[in-house]
Amino acid sequence: MKERMMFEEPGFVFGYDADDGIFTITLAGLWTMETVDRYVAATQALRAAAPPGVTAERTLVDLRQAQLHVREVAEALSVSMRRGADDIRRTAVVVRSALDALQARRISPARETRSFTDIAAARAWLIAPDDAD
Repeated sequence: MKERMMFEEPGFVFGYDADDGIFTITLAGLWTMETVDRYVAATQALRAAAPPGVTAERTLVDLRQAQLHVREVAEALSVSMRRGADDIRRTAVVVRSALDALQARRISPARETRSFTDIAAARAWLIAPDDAD
């Protein structure tokens, strides 16, 4: 796996694993509405600039450094992420707690979202064939 960082800002880091075609997103800290606005803008720009073979179809989100979002932030993220997210097939979310997992499922626009406590297991699920569940 060759993971490369594409973009970093306070609150989030984007990267990609070109070998497996996975977008990687690491969230950190307590988000504000300003963080959401920066995240949405960065997401749109980076999806357009991804290397060949890397699509939003498979996304790995690491929430282990993030705090739970307040309701306003969670709702804004959910609405903004659902716009133009038809190509997101699977999202694997690495979490610390059941509350993190619950919030991630509510926000995720993916057709299928699963939570994991182990990053290797999350990656394995993302690259597994659909019928390997």
